[in-house]
Amino acid sequence: MTALSIDSFIKALQGYHSDTAFNPWADYDSQCDIGPQAPLIRAANLKRYLTLRQKARFLFIAEGLGYQGGHFSGMAMTSERILLGHHPNVRPHVVLGEDYPCQRTSNPESPLLNRMQREKGFNEPTATVMWGDLRPKNWPLSRRFCGYLSLPSL
Repeated sequence: MTALSIDSFIKALQGYHSDTAFNPWADYDSQCDIGPQAPLIRAANLKRYLTLRQKARFLFIAEGLGYQGGHFSGMAMTSERILLGHHPNVRPHVVLGEDYPCQRTSNPESPLLNRMQREKGFNEPTATVMWGDLRPKNWPLSRRFCGYLSLPSL
């Protein structure tokens, strides 16, 4: 993918709307998102993720975004907790590179979040397995794989 095709891909994702599916790159969840800017943050995360992985050798495809993962991170099999630096084994730079301004998109004030989610963001079990098992010791090598989802969240 080139930078232009990544932008076009993200614009196409942002253009998808459904009454039965949440689109993390276009939809704002007033109860759980930190603010109306949340979809833009998630789209920027996805753009950075794809840009770093243009020469990935492996593509891992899953069924759909998890409500605890891509819903808030904007990326397949990647949790907000990783991006915020609260995951015990995976650091944010492994996913989005050095000096990227990882931002929270879940609302820590939401009564729907439990204490751990309010303090550290959402944690996706699949993200823990994916990044924990596939993450090489030398973090730039993590750009050799890319996770993607085939369906939107319902």
